[in-house]
Amino acid sequence: MLSLIYAYLLHYLLHIPCFGLYKKAGKNPMHVFIPLVQDFTLMEILGRKKNQAYWGLVPYINFLFGTYLDN
Repeated sequence: MLSLIYAYLLHYLLHIPCFGLYKKAGKNPMHVFIPLVQDFTLMEILGRKKNQAYWGLVPYINFLFGTYLDN
């Protein structure tokens, strides 16, 4: 149970830098803490279509999608 709590805290500690990124982009920084909304907002910041965030939910395709975002 304690490891689950640590994993939860680590997950949210890693999202704190994104909070500042969303704030600088003029988006609601609280979207960082809502999983799917975070992806949609990130797509807006990157100038991509929102529905591309769904590809991150498909196993294996999400790795290909990640390399697509780098280009």
